[in-house]
Amino acid sequence: MSKIIDVIKNKPMLKRLYKMLELGVCTAEWKLLQQWLKVFEIEGYELKEEHLTLFQKQVTDDMTTQDFSQRDILGLVNIITIYGRTAFSVQAETAPDKDINVGFASKFYDYARGCYDKAKQELSVKILTKELSKPTSYYLRTLDVFFMADKFELDWFYEITKYIFDQACVPEFVLNDNRFYPFNQFQTLVDAGFINSTVGSVSFNDTTVMHFPTAEVKVEIPKPPVGLGIYTLTDAGAQLCDLREAITTDDYLEKLKEILEKRQAKVVSIDRK
Repeated sequence: MSKIIDVIKNKPMLKRLYKMLELGVCTAEWKLLQQWLKVFEIEGYELKEEHLTLFQKQVTDDMTTQDFSQRDILGLVNIITIYGRTAFSVQAETAPDKDINVGFASKFYDYARGCYDKAKQELSVKILTKELSKPTSYYLRTLDVFFMADKFELDWFYEITKYIFDQACVPEFVLNDNRFYPFNQFQTLVDAGFINSTVGSVSFNDTTVMHFPTAEVKVEIPKPPVGLGIYTLTDAGAQLCDLREAITTDDYLEKLKEILEKRQAKVVSIDRK
């Protein structure tokens, strides 16, 4: 039998995750987690789903016996869920040379502890996995925007990502007459910090390729410039936009083609990814 703590210390990326957990947790909780980790045994050196389930049960049973509050119990179960699922995704990876940002580790832990929604937990795992693999992928403000958002705000944000090109721009026409996206939801995304409130424009002066989530549109500009009104994502929105898959729809691409051609641009091709 091999203790889970030994598995962690023998895998560089898991050791890095363990360090990030240690940087975030307070002293009293850390002693408890270390105690549970040391007595929890697994066979071999691969973490599996059943290990996480057993560990969650052990922590819940022990904390209940010791008369911890329900809030404390659920908070640590959230931590075990998010960090545990991250462990599954990173255990085969090599840790990068760049060190962990202490501010990120601490803030992520505090937010993750209060993250009860399962869908949001899954996205949290993706954030932590990417940050471990590529440190400084996310600003601290991005964590604020993500974790402070309500579930419906995240759903609305990932609904609008199907219209974004080059991971930054939302064409203004998607809001006209609520044909593609409701303006009241858009305004909520502005208030929540995903999108900038001021409309701007982008100018195309030469042949260009517009990159959408599941399509690429090649455009020629015989008579430059050709402009398009846009809203832009905030830095936080840009960093979060690819956490959930979005599918660019055909009717939207056809409308984009129509608008560009009215402005003397030529849509050469629309290629699906």
